Amino acid sequence: MENNNKPVLYSKISLMIFSVFSCFFSGLLYIQNLRELRKNKLVIPMIFYSVFFPTVLSKMLISLGIPLYYSYIPINLLGGFLLIKPFWNYQIEIEDYKARSITVPVVVVLGIIGLFIALNIFSRR
Repeated sequence: MENNNKPVLYSKISLMIFSVFSCFFSGLLYIQNLRELRKNKLVIPMIFYSVFFPTVLSKMLISLGIPLYYSYIPINLLGGFLLIKPFWNYQIEIEDYKARSITVPVVVVLGIIGLFIALNIFSRR
């Protein structure tokens, strides 16, 4: 018999896929997981993590002379990895859940990326 009381969460794989685009995007999905589990007091710290972790790490690498275009994806993947390993294990602590569809977040992210590309194209005219 299937347990219908399983929480519906974005999977660890989804978090890693979104971390390729930005640690912030994967952080937003992680925050939705926390809200689903009613762990709202952890939302604000995760917003700070999602914004400041990639910012601080990229500034450090740039100060060492490493260009951002070499480090952008590795920094975000590291941020995503930290979400699915230590943060997940400490804050969410659930391995048995229903995977939530990523259709809406994919459309939103592609829309945001498309908007930035369009703004870049039109600003060059």
